[in-house]
Amino acid sequence: MTKLLVVESPTKAREIRHFLESGWEILPTMGHLRRIPPRGLNIDIAHGFTPTFEVSPDRMEAVQDIQEAAAQADEIYLATDPDREGESIAAHVVQVLQPECRSKCRRVVYNAVTKKAVLAAIAKPREIDQHLVDAQQARQVLDRLVGYKVSPQLWSHVAPKTSAGRVQSVALRVICDRQTEIDAFKSEDFWHVDVLLGCAKGEFWARTVTGDQNEPSEDDANKDDSKNRFRDEHLATTAYEMLQKSQFKMHKIERKSKKQKPHPPFDTSSMQSTCNALLGWNATHTMEIAQSLFECGRITYHRTDSFNIDEEALAAVRSHIQTAYPLEYLPAAINVFKQKSTAAAQEAHEAIRPTEIANAGEDLSGEEAKLYKLVRDRFVACQMADMVLDTVAYQVKASSGHNLIARGQTVRFDGWRRVWSHVKTDEVILPDADEGQTLDYKDSRCTKHSTKPPPRFTEGSLLKRLKEHGVGRPATQASVLQALRDREYVVEDGKAMVPTELGRKICTFLVAQYDDFFMDIRFTARLEDDLLEIANGTKKFLLVVQSFYDVLAGKMGEAIHDQETTGQKCPECGVGEIIQRHGKFGLYFVCSNYPDCKTTLSEHDGKFVKKIGPRLTGHNCQACKEGAITERQGAYGVFYGCNRYPECKARYTRLGNDYLLRS
Repeated sequence: MTKLLVVESPTKAREIRHFLESGWEILPTMGHLRRIPPRGLNIDIAHGFTPTFEVSPDRMEAVQDIQEAAAQADEIYLATDPDREGESIAAHVVQVLQPECRSKCRRVVYNAVTKKAVLAAIAKPREIDQHLVDAQQARQVLDRLVGYKVSPQLWSHVAPKTSAGRVQSVALRVICDRQTEIDAFKSEDFWHVDVLLGCAKGEFWARTVTGDQNEPSEDDANKDDSKNRFRDEHLATTAYEMLQKSQFKMHKIERKSKKQKPHPPFDTSSMQSTCNALLGWNATHTMEIAQSLFECGRITYHRTDSFNIDEEALAAVRSHIQTAYPLEYLPAAINVFKQKSTAAAQEAHEAIRPTEIANAGEDLSGEEAKLYKLVRDRFVACQMADMVLDTVAYQVKASSGHNLIARGQTVRFDGWRRVWSHVKTDEVILPDADEGQTLDYKDSRCTKHSTKPPPRFTEGSLLKRLKEHGVGRPATQASVLQALRDREYVVEDGKAMVPTELGRKICTFLVAQYDDFFMDIRFTARLEDDLLEIANGTKKFLLVVQSFYDVLAGKMGEAIHDQETTGQKCPECGVGEIIQRHGKFGLYFVCSNYPDCKTTLSEHDGKFVKKIGPRLTGHNCQACKEGAITERQGAYGVFYGCNRYPECKARYTRLGNDYLLRS
């Protein structure tokens, strides 16, 4: 019996080939076999928003190989990735097969490229989940509608070849909104007044408590010390001078113990954010390294928004902690984590973890070794005991009437931080003191500071923000951020993402037209929930897409209405309306039915006619002797040049019927 297993990549195919006996043929699709053609909308809006698909030109050979192998196989197993995109690829494989081969297809899903996981998946095949396919197709259609319907508006109002995207544009807005905050920020000066006090066992600095209105209050002693600031220099100076002459007494000592729970295991977003912060990698590079580790069987599937952990993996990591660390590092019960975002854990995936906890990755090197260590350490740490901190607050009273506060913190038990040491915990040790004792004045200081604007987003912090709002999917977030860079809507200043002038113009225009639609991060998050419901089978593809399109069509109508219209129909297509636009060459007219109608028009005596391109004058080019002199319209009016430009850059001046070559 011949069996065919279809996966996405040659690397995965080679790895799985080690697990299977003879009689199996394993072929890669090399990614997506079919695509929506890049030119044109290719969505049949009138017939259920059905997309047109074609076999990608660079996948023809892969399709032929799969078709030939499928014809000879008795059983066909579609082992593409365990997410909506993988389900869609599997469905496309079925579509390219001959009808008689389709009934032999079964879907198998595994979360790790290991022998155990793959064999277990093959033992439990299922049918293709059409709900997951519909959810992925809905995403493609929605993205296509925004890209192909809205982008032309940007071309006319902002700049040629610019683009709008359903997730891309709202991510750009988050970056631009932060830049707007920074630009509008006005720095304010403030002052801290600190006193160095002594007791029998040492010295410590205490800060003057200011209260919300710069009036000392004992109630403010428990507030964050950053609030204890003087906003008036005179008040600060007065307090500073009074405290230099004061007597001090320890009024109250508060000692507490607090626990810090471990971070959850990695999902895609947190892995990308961590790699950006610790290693300086962008999301695209992180996913490339993770893909390599997944395909060689080192980590579980790396495109996930779940914190779920397999029971066997939990048992294995707890056993590892018990063996490798003292008993107190193993908590009595497993640590359970839940996502906070509204669209989190959209499918029954696992968190990202090593496939074998005993494997320390010593045979890995370079970037693979770095990422594997982060994944493994994070997974081990997530199941370790809490870190325990001892905190102390000294509340001091001065004879001048001021209250002061000093805070200390020490780590009593490091717990999970013994493995995951990337979290900064400042330890401040205060000397032992007793309530009621008199303290000695040693020194004081009055320091001036200024408030700072909110920081620009880094790629890591932007991913966190998008995740908090449930925007985007693990499979697409890296490509969205990469598109913003590639199209030069943002540039990076160090790690900070700074919107370019072009990016801000695009954002301004889109917010003006679509603020309560796809440019609203809350709307985009709700749409992710709708896609989840399609995947779960509780909502229909057509209902979600049709509702979105109805709003989009209405918004586009408003956008067109906002343009300067002429009130006349396009003479070419008879459907669109002629609208007036402003370009770098001045005023021009186009059809509102763009891109279906790409007519450019000119006005003559109140009538609109199709604009004609460069006009031949009937004279040969005197410079190159090969081209012809043409009449063209430029930024400064009519000019004459060679039609072989840029090979020939000759320019002419017209004198009657003659053309003089300009030097």
